[in-house]
Amino acid sequence: MGKRKRMDKRIEKRMEKIIVSGLGIALVVCMIMGIISLVRSYTREEAIVEEATVEEFQAQVADLKQQLAELQAQLQTQQPLTLLSPNSGEKWVIGKTYQIKWQSIGVNKVTIELLSADVRKTITSFPNNPGFYNWTISSDIVPNDKYKIRVISYELSPAISDLSDDYFSIVERDK
Repeated sequence: MGKRKRMDKRIEKRMEKIIVSGLGIALVVCMIMGIISLVRSYTREEAIVEEATVEEFQAQVADLKQQLAELQAQLQTQQPLTLLSPNSGEKWVIGKTYQIKWQSIGVNKVTIELLSADVRKTITSFPNNPGFYNWTISSDIVPNDKYKIRVISYELSPAISDLSDDYFSIVERDK
């Protein structure tokens, strides 16, 4: 009996080794099959790309040209720089903060100016165009009911700008 148990254990261990070896081989085979599958898929993709004809590429180029022409037409009908506020009749108080807003197309650098008959003051300039500026009106601004804001970009030649449609007021703070 003792011999038989030892023999069974040896057979068991050999079987374990065979199974483990078999699993290792199966794993390697699976990896090789996966690699072959990847290579075949890349080869198929390359073949598909090579099958594309010159006519298809020319059609794509023509389509892109059409899209570009449509975008250019839209840009020509829209103002590249439009002041949104203040635009008419607002009453802003010295010492308070107000948002100057504008929209732009294809404009990066913007300067904001305060204008009246006697004043042309640069409020700020931006190298990158955020579309708004929170302006705290300083005490050196003289109260007046005939101010306008101008947003201007000197990037293009000639410079492009937009001005408040009508006057707005800057008044003293109530004491």
